[in-house]
Amino acid sequence: MVANALAFESPVVKIYEKLPISKSELSEVLVILFTGPRRPVKDDFKRTPFLVRSDKVREALEWLILNHSDYTNILIDTDNLAEYDNDYPPVSVQYKGSDVTKFSNTPAVNDMDEEDGTEEGECPFVMHGLTGSSMEDMTTNKLKTLALEYFNRSGKVLAIGQSNKLESLWNNPQLYPSMF
Repeated sequence: MVANALAFESPVVKIYEKLPISKSELSEVLVILFTGPRRPVKDDFKRTPFLVRSDKVREALEWLILNHSDYTNILIDTDNLAEYDNDYPPVSVQYKGSDVTKFSNTPAVNDMDEEDGTEEGECPFVMHGLTGSSMEDMTTNKLKTLALEYFNRSGKVLAIGQSNKLESLWNNPQLYPSMF
């Protein structure tokens, strides 16, 4: 398994009065796609950053409310918090079978491994975003279908409607709260 995370500025801003958001609302903007020779099982999820531990979310929100100006007026939604399962990702998990174990056509000079990913330990992950005005009228299922069709055709990364500049916490201290 392999993973990466890229963050680009998104033109969509949501203002929340309560956090965390519900699982259904999270499912509108996020889906997990596993690729590889077999479907993920429960033990695989433990190796990924996709599990949401409600006690840790509560602690983080309590800290943010006390220490971050953007969270001062946020309420903790205990009903939404109770929806999150500690052993399974909170959003749809899709699978695309693949025998490819090397993902880059242009590896680094010092990349001598025959395969990318890991068979044990924490799983690295890749995060891709789909945004844009052409998708505003599409249902969540339609967006998932389009993403899966694209991966089935070529297995490459698709990015739509994003800033051409990568974001970082160094240059944008508001990045973390604006992502979630």
